[in-house]
Amino acid sequence: MANGSSLAAMELMVFLGLVGWLLYYQYSNSRNDSSRTRSSDEAPKEPD
Repeated sequence: MANGSSLAAMELMVFLGLVGWLLYYQYSNSRNDSSRTRSSDEAPKEPD
């Protein structure tokens, strides 16, 4: 059943793409966090 294996490969690619996108999103957020805290009213995580 080649259809099943191709479906599994497609699911794996979608899953890996989602995980990669989430990791990139978290990395990008953590990088921009230092510039975002200045405009945010929340207490900064790092002491001044």
